Amino acid sequence: MTAEPLDVLWCASNAHYEHETGGHTVTFGPSTPGAMYSVEYQCTCGDQSFVGSESESCEHIQAAARARCGYGWEASHGAPADLEGEDECPKCGGPLSVVTIAI
Repeated sequence: MTAEPLDVLWCASNAHYEHETGGHTVTFGPSTPGAMYSVEYQCTCGDQSFVGSESESCEHIQAAARARCGYGWEASHGAPADLEGEDECPKCGGPLSVVTIAI
Protein backbone atom coordinates (compact mmCIF):
# COMPACT_ATOMS: atom_id res chain seq x y z
CA MET A 1 0.00 0.00 0.00
CA THR A 2 1.36 3.40 -0.94
CA ALA A 3 0.90 6.47 1.19
CA GLU A 4 -1.35 9.20 -0.13
CA PRO A 5 -0.30 12.82 0.47
CA LEU A 6 -2.83 15.02 2.25
CA ASP A 7 -2.56 18.77 2.88
CA VAL A 8 -3.85 19.73 6.32
CA LEU A 9 -3.96 22.97 8.27
CA TRP A 10 -2.52 23.15 11.76
CA CYS A 11 -1.24 25.76 14.19
CA ALA A 12 1.92 27.42 12.90
CA SER A 13 3.47 26.80 16.34
CA ASN A 14 4.07 23.21 15.16
CA ALA A 15 6.61 24.47 12.61
CA HIS A 16 8.23 27.37 14.50
CA TYR A 17 7.68 28.92 17.93
CA GLU A 18 9.62 31.35 20.11
CA HIS A 19 9.04 31.94 23.80
CA GLU A 20 10.77 34.41 26.14
CA THR A 21 11.09 33.26 29.75
CA GLY A 22 13.49 33.86 32.61
CA GLY A 23 15.68 36.12 30.48
CA HIS A 24 16.17 33.40 27.86
CA THR A 25 14.66 32.68 24.46
CA VAL A 26 13.41 29.20 23.66
CA THR A 27 12.82 28.29 20.03
CA PHE A 28 10.92 25.28 18.74
CA GLY A 29 11.36 24.00 15.22
CA PRO A 30 13.19 21.61 12.95
CA SER A 31 16.54 20.49 14.31
CA THR A 32 17.68 20.14 10.70
CA PRO A 33 16.39 22.76 8.23
CA GLY A 34 13.69 21.19 6.08
CA ALA A 35 13.27 18.15 8.35
CA MET A 36 9.65 18.54 9.44
CA TYR A 37 9.54 15.59 11.83
CA SER A 38 12.87 16.08 13.55
CA VAL A 39 11.92 18.93 15.85
CA GLU A 40 13.38 20.16 19.07
CA TYR A 41 13.38 22.97 21.58
CA GLN A 42 16.57 25.02 21.95
CA CYS A 43 17.23 27.50 24.73
CA THR A 44 19.72 30.36 24.86
CA CYS A 45 20.88 28.94 28.21
CA GLY A 46 22.48 26.14 26.16
CA ASP A 47 19.97 23.34 26.73
CA GLN A 48 18.09 21.52 23.99
CA SER A 49 15.39 18.87 23.99
CA PHE A 50 13.75 16.71 21.36
CA VAL A 51 9.95 16.52 21.45
CA GLY A 52 8.83 14.07 24.10
CA SER A 53 11.72 14.69 26.48
CA GLU A 54 10.85 18.23 27.64
CA SER A 55 10.49 17.09 31.28
CA GLU A 56 14.24 16.36 31.36
CA SER A 57 15.10 19.87 30.10
CA CYS A 58 15.81 23.26 31.62
CA GLU A 59 12.96 25.19 33.23
CA HIS A 60 12.83 27.55 30.22
CA ILE A 61 12.10 24.70 27.78
CA GLN A 62 9.54 23.24 30.17
CA ALA A 63 7.75 26.62 30.30
CA ALA A 64 7.84 26.98 26.50
CA ALA A 65 6.50 23.45 26.01
CA ARG A 66 3.54 24.26 28.28
CA ALA A 67 2.89 27.58 26.50
CA ARG A 68 3.17 26.35 22.86
CA CYS A 69 -0.26 25.68 21.35
CA GLY A 70 0.59 22.77 19.05
CA TYR A 71 -3.02 22.37 17.86
CA GLY A 72 -3.31 19.70 15.19
CA TRP A 73 0.02 18.01 15.99
CA GLU A 74 -1.85 14.70 16.07
CA ALA A 75 -2.15 15.06 12.28
CA SER A 76 1.32 13.58 12.00
CA HIS A 77 -0.11 10.40 13.50
CA GLY A 78 -2.90 9.98 10.95
CA ALA A 79 -5.71 12.09 12.43
CA PRO A 80 -5.60 15.34 10.43
CA ALA A 81 -7.31 18.34 11.94
CA ASP A 82 -10.15 19.52 9.68
CA LEU A 83 -9.71 23.28 9.52
CA GLU A 84 -10.86 23.86 5.93
CA GLY A 85 -11.75 27.51 5.36
CA GLU A 86 -10.29 28.70 8.68
CA ASP A 87 -7.57 31.35 8.83
CA GLU A 88 -6.67 31.20 12.51
CA CYS A 89 -6.03 28.45 15.02
CA PRO A 90 -9.21 27.58 16.94
CA LYS A 91 -7.20 27.00 20.13
CA CYS A 92 -4.82 29.99 20.35
CA GLY A 93 -6.02 32.34 17.60
CA GLY A 94 -2.58 32.34 15.96
CA PRO A 95 -1.87 31.68 12.30
CA LEU A 96 -2.40 28.32 10.62
CA SER A 97 0.05 26.71 8.23
CA VAL A 98 -0.37 24.04 5.58
CA VAL A 99 1.58 20.81 5.95
CA THR A 100 1.55 17.72 3.75
CA ILE A 101 1.27 14.41 5.57
CA ALA A 102 1.12 10.87 4.24
CA ILE A 103 -1.90 8.76 5.10
